[in-house]
Amino acid sequence: MFRTLGTPPMPLKSPMTKPTSLLEGLRSRRLDIVSGKGGVGKSSVVAAMALALARAGDRVLVVEVDGGCRLPSLVGGDVPAGGKGLVAPNIWGLFLDPTEVMDAYVLAQVPMRVLAQRIVESRIYQNFVAAAPGLKELLVLGSVMMVYEGRHDVAGERNFDHILIDAPATGHGVQLLRVPSLVVDTFGEGPITREARNVVTMLRAPTTRLDIVTLAEEMPVNEALELEGAGEDLLGRPPGVMIANGICPAPGGPSLEWARGSAAASSDPLLDEAIRSVCWMGSRHELNVAYLGELKQRTKAPMFELPFVFEADEQSVVEHLARTIESGGKFS
Repeated sequence: MFRTLGTPPMPLKSPMTKPTSLLEGLRSRRLDIVSGKGGVGKSSVVAAMALALARAGDRVLVVEVDGGCRLPSLVGGDVPAGGKGLVAPNIWGLFLDPTEVMDAYVLAQVPMRVLAQRIVESRIYQNFVAAAPGLKELLVLGSVMMVYEGRHDVAGERNFDHILIDAPATGHGVQLLRVPSLVVDTFGEGPITREARNVVTMLRAPTTRLDIVTLAEEMPVNEALELEGAGEDLLGRPPGVMIANGICPAPGGPSLEWARGSAAASSDPLLDEAIRSVCWMGSRHELNVAYLGELKQRTKAPMFELPFVFEADEQSVVEHLARTIESGGKFS
């Protein structure tokens, strides 16, 4: 695996070798960008990926882009000081707020600290940052690239086997991927353009993949397929994997038929609740099956299904998903 970033990844499997499980696919990559419609459980899936990789012995950096530092609570770890550092065994976090990244860039470029601080605090600068198309996204990816190339560390650590980016939801995720190429195509030579060209090289590297998380429902599936098309145009390849999250199991045995036949017959509140639960599971499973079929017909990517987890807290959900990934489940 990648013990020294910036050197050829000889120990990895060739990305041309088709993996047979999600964990095997993840271990063949250096950089994974994970996106999808808001509300599909993307951050939980990223945390589960990180747990599965870490427990396989790999050193994982998870980058959250304006995500509110959710990773520590999802993996049962600690929030690192300064927004970066070790979160759990073999898992590091880098929590990037695009505006703060932009401010840090300006502070680093202006030699006089007092003057730089005045610039950052000025209304003109703040309006510019709010309106500048794509500049913050480029600097966020530039921050990731510094770690990817071994030029920057994360709380003293440089040797990561994998970098997982918990990217923004679909529309902003596409913007994040599109900006570097726009800068290269639009602007003349200069420091920003050179960095943008390096970011494009990183995004198009053979061991970089876009993974898409979706629910098996109408709107998430449509957005996932749109993201797949945009990602293929921008990165030159289909997604690494299409992850259908939250797939509801079918009710066991004849329970659904019984519940649907008994829905209007019961006078027991507890039995009514059980009947409604079984009916919900049945309807949810049928909806998922229908949209899984559509997704399988239309996506070019291998598909992996993660179950709906009947747990009360997010950490338990992530643990269950990590065990599913570790179990060697196959692509569908």
